[in-house]
Amino acid sequence: MAVTRVPLARQTITTIAPRVNTFWIQSASRAYSTSNLEGNKNGFIVFEDIQKLIKENDKNCHIIDVREPSEVIQGSIPTSNNVPLSQFVDAWQSSDDSFEKKFGFKKPSEKETLVVYCMAGIRSARAADYLRQSGFEDVRNYAGSWADYAEKSRA
Repeated sequence: MAVTRVPLARQTITTIAPRVNTFWIQSASRAYSTSNLEGNKNGFIVFEDIQKLIKENDKNCHIIDVREPSEVIQGSIPTSNNVPLSQFVDAWQSSDDSFEKKFGFKKPSEKETLVVYCMAGIRSARAADYLRQSGFEDVRNYAGSWADYAEKSRA
């Protein structure tokens, strides 16, 4: 805490600068666990888990891209479906029929696995929190998101 004394004629005013909380953010490549998909429920997943999900194409596991449609034009993870974060609340509160008409796939049930991603993991973290609070039991966040997937799938 910084204390500054400023003399004013006969009086001294003491000001105290508030302490600013400082923190650091790990790089996306290290911000999540490296444990396997099955052992990491409601947590983060990594590139290798995404590859496994794409290969298996399990109908009870849905990869949800929360980027805006203008961002999806850059590319997307195979087998993923787009539900933009800007439409998230309305989407998940809508009826099953409305959801399917608007987004082009069947609305997942609360028992199915949902994996969310965005561009860099921030919006997907918010989306994952929302889904968990809405009653979805198995929600995972691909924290590396599209940036990580695009980089590693080129290598």
